[in-house]
Amino acid sequence: LEEYGADVTRAYLMFMGPYEGDVTWSTEAINGAKRFVAKFYTFLIQAWEKRDDSLQDSSDVAKLIKKIEEDIIAFKFNTAISALMQFYNSNQSKKFSSKDIERLILTIAPILPHIAEELWDITGHEFSVHTQDWPEIDEKLLIDKEIEIPVQVNGKVKGKMVVSFDITQEDLEAKLLTDDSFAEIFKEQKPKKIIYIPQKIVSVVI
Repeated sequence: LEEYGADVTRAYLMFMGPYEGDVTWSTEAINGAKRFVAKFYTFLIQAWEKRDDSLQDSSDVAKLIKKIEEDIIAFKFNTAISALMQFYNSNQSKKFSSKDIERLILTIAPILPHIAEELWDITGHEFSVHTQDWPEIDEKLLIDKEIEIPVQVNGKVKGKMVVSFDITQEDLEAKLLTDDSFAEIFKEQKPKKIIYIPQKIVSVVI
């Protein structure tokens, strides 16, 4: 505690492995945790400095809140820390609204309580972060805008394609027939039937 501080030690202990598992202390690993905590703190400070309140709520923030909430309830603390790391890697250069940054601070409070308290004060809040409610999210933001689905031709999976979550049958057919990945298949034989089961699979009969 004296060398690394309470929050780094806490994050490391949470990240060491499953709650019910056996773990071995590693100085190298706790130094890695220390570097990440420092980077995430700096990330939130910089995000606040360049905040843009014209931005819509971030789906990545919503998904992070949902993930950490579920992991903490299930005592999966190591995967909660992993989710923070993945979020940082994907979003470190992005801008966020004030509301989303506040949600992020509230989300890290159970993991990094002292840092969250400091950030809550820096961002102009009067009362303790630990007296606030857990952040609410718009469930619609949890739905992926694009999904990857398998393409089956005459009963055999021939590949995958990325489509928008709410793509229509007509648009899907047009995309499929112009997709380079399937050009050879449809070069000589045109599909007799294209069946799309939304968000699940495309089945083609030729």
